[in-house]
Amino acid sequence: MNENICNILKDLKSKGCSFAVVDERCDELWILVSKLKEFCAELKKCGFSKVSKFKNDIYLYGMTPFMCYKKEGCCIVLCEQLACRSTLNGGWVPLDRKINLNALSKLRNTEGGIPILSPENEICYLLAKSVYTDKSFANTADKINQCINELNEVEFMEKLEGVFFKFSRKILELCKNKQFDVIIKSVWEFSDY
Repeated sequence: MNENICNILKDLKSKGCSFAVVDERCDELWILVSKLKEFCAELKKCGFSKVSKFKNDIYLYGMTPFMCYKKEGCCIVLCEQLACRSTLNGGWVPLDRKINLNALSKLRNTEGGIPILSPENEICYLLAKSVYTDKSFANTADKINQCINELNEVEFMEKLEGVFFKFSRKILELCKNKQFDVIIKSVWEFSDY
């Protein structure tokens, strides 16, 4: 994350904005926020402009649509729920309620003081994102490996079962053994729901 964005986020945190960075790619930052309209207003004050990135997407189960803002080549995507792609083309579904209800109340900070999700919520999100949205662990395996030993396993399993049901124990085992290459195929082949 570049220094300017880091400073903007620190400023927003100091103003009482409740958020967590949930995904970071070279030119895109995904942020979970509790008060979308207020956060959008603060980004506008910082010189960000709203752009239409998800105009053809469908938000299922009462999900709040994502908002996208850009400034000097940096794109910030704001969401009120952690979500992944649905099997419906262009659809987004929120992750299980157990994950979304406390996602912003259980945070930890990066070394730079930027809030991120708890290990339990972060790995649930990364697994759902990898399996259903990206269909790849290329951008998430390293992060999962970093967090896997920090888990409260009981809490994690309660949350993961809301996404992967009876396959959750197997996914945890595959993650611990760093067998990311077989997870996606195994999820789609699993039939004992």
